[in-house]
Amino acid sequence: MYVYELKKGDPDSYRYKSGWEKMKLIRETIDVKGGAARDVELRFTRHGPVMAVDAASNRAFAMRTVWK
Repeated sequence: MYVYELKKGDPDSYRYKSGWEKMKLIRETIDVKGGAARDVELRFTRHGPVMAVDAASNRAFAMRTVWK
């Protein structure tokens, strides 16, 4: 699990080493059985998918993966 500091004013950028990197953003539509389809935004860091964001503390939590 990685905890990243998010850039103030740009929550899609996270601190990595001595700089900032942009998260990869993927937009998808998910079909929902018995309901309307939902549009979702998925974010990824260099280490894996973002599982949660805590906007109050300017932090994102990502799970390291071996697949890409």
